[in-house]
Amino acid sequence: MPGPQKLEPSDAVLLRYLLGALPVDEAEPIEEASIVDEDLAARLNAMECDLVDSYVRSELEGTNLAKFQSWYLSSPLRARKVEAAKAIMLIVDGAEPGAVSVTSEAKAPVEANPPAAAKIAPTPTLSYGGRPIAARPGGARAGIFRTWPMLGFAAAVLILIVAVGFLTSRNKRLRNEVAETKKQTSELTAKLNEEHAAANVDSQKSGAPENLAHGLDNVATVTMFLPSPTRGASNVPTIKIPAGTGLVVLSLGLGSNNEESYRAQLMDPATQKVLWHSGVLRPGSDGTYVSVTVPAPVLRSKMYLLQLMHDAANGGSELLASYPFRAEVK
Repeated sequence: MPGPQKLEPSDAVLLRYLLGALPVDEAEPIEEASIVDEDLAARLNAMECDLVDSYVRSELEGTNLAKFQSWYLSSPLRARKVEAAKAIMLIVDGAEPGAVSVTSEAKAPVEANPPAAAKIAPTPTLSYGGRPIAARPGGARAGIFRTWPMLGFAAAVLILIVAVGFLTSRNKRLRNEVAETKKQTSELTAKLNEEHAAANVDSQKSGAPENLAHGLDNVATVTMFLPSPTRGASNVPTIKIPAGTGLVVLSLGLGSNNEESYRAQLMDPATQKVLWHSGVLRPGSDGTYVSVTVPAPVLRSKMYLLQLMHDAANGGSELLASYPFRAEVK
């Protein structure tokens, strides 16, 4: 059984359909067919584009113009299409459209009862291949609606350029921020390292075993008691320092000295050069000794003098006693 016959209305019938001039029983089949027939829908779309194009270029005349103003522009959606076409024509052609505002056109007087013998004006130029009726000013031009894809592409390219520029600027700013952050981090790290080194030096100078133990965990130590010097003493104590020793703790007998605080310095008697000095030292719990912690790397296998000093009232240092000893570094 053959399928339903394909509806193929003429251009003149489609023009009357677009202008609302067809009777309802003839318009409904075209409307239904345009939903399922892609070819017919394409023809209607092309003809509508050309119809709007002809209107905004003031090429519609007579009954066609009257129908366009009275029926086509009565729809807000179709009226917006016309306004958009005018705006596009201004961009593309750089000229003012010939037709006046859609609002005023929709209100233009139209002949209420045209004569029965009146015919629809000749079909305007069709972009899909119909015979042109009249040449347009400036030569043949594509329908205004046909320029929409091109304008859309241009707008997309413009948006892409703006986005790329924005992202490039943002990326550059982020790179600068990262570089500045790295610089600040490096400066802060260097400052912290300097402060840490200074704290270690102060800890070593303090001579307090608990401070050194906190700064140098698990460091091997050597401990020795050096009695208070006496007249006529001939025996010089020897301190044996094994390899890998980090600290040498010397407990100095105070004898008759009973100061609240002391200082100590290590001297090479051969050169009279001070090799190391401590911070403030406090006496032991019973007040008979004071402990001095000397970094082992300072010592070599030779004779040394450990001098115990006191800060005098005049601001100078007063020598209280000298403790000789010999170091033997293995």
